[in-house]
Amino acid sequence: MDISQMMGNFNPAMMQKVGQVMTMVQKGQDVRTIINTLKNQGITPQSAEQILYIAFPQLRQIKQQMERSGLSPQDFLKQTAQSNNMSQEE
Repeated sequence: MDISQMMGNFNPAMMQKVGQVMTMVQKGQDVRTIINTLKNQGITPQSAEQILYIAFPQLRQIKQQMERSGLSPQDFLKQTAQSNNMSQEE
């Protein structure tokens, strides 16, 4: 399924949320702030996940890699940071 097909599955309000997320990213907001904003607006976790997948298609691939690894999200991120010579904070 390509992005245009995914976008067709959402109502205009959901697409507005995608635009909001993209604007927040452009302004340098961190992921926690974005997620908390969606949560405070009453978006369900499933809807938030779909919004983030549309805004950042690479997240679906990362989630699949994490699931295949069998690691917890924290351990997966630690391992990914180490393999990319990044600090855990980055």
